Amino acid sequence: MPYTLSRSQVHRHAAHLLQTHLHLTDFRSRCPARMLLDLLLAAASWLTSLYAACLRLLRAPSPETARLALLAWLPARGRAGATPKAPLWPTACRVGCAAAGSGWPST
Repeated sequence: MPYTLSRSQVHRHAAHLLQTHLHLTDFRSRCPARMLLDLLLAAASWLTSLYAACLRLLRAPSPETARLALLAWLPARGRAGATPKAPLWPTACRVGCAAAGSGWPST
């Protein structure tokens, strides 16, 4: 018997796994944790930036609000010495680790 998953089921499950492992909290009413997860998943599936995903989705917050939400969520060690416009590579690593089911890599 073949099993078929819809894209909404895959999206819901991926968002649940990320939320479970990353413990993302709401940033502001305009960019709650669920919205940030949706933006990150959309950007990853489209192989594009968070900025482009914000512009492409209908009810998304502004790219700057999403960037600030992501920066607020980063752990302190991921931001040490970083400028506000610094690359977000630690986040990509953390999201990848959560998707793989492992924890944040130790330094």
